[in-house]
Amino acid sequence: MSQVLGVEISHPDNASLHDMIELGMTKYVSKLEEISVAATKEYQLENALEKMKFEWDSVCFECVPYRYALPFLCPIKEFLS
Repeated sequence: MSQVLGVEISHPDNASLHDMIELGMTKYVSKLEEISVAATKEYQLENALEKMKFEWDSVCFECVPYRYALPFLCPIKEFLS
């Protein structure tokens, strides 16, 4: 956002809409909206990845040779029973 406005923006906890208007952000609403959409998607992807990591954390893979060749099989015992 600082690059779009050309001004360094601090992020205090008590920032208000009035502060943003004073910085002239209303001129850049469409560009800031693009940034917001991209940041929201990135945040959702990061959360989904963390959820997947947590769900797969308890899964244990055991690689076994397949017919004495290089390819290995990785059976998951939970799904085979």
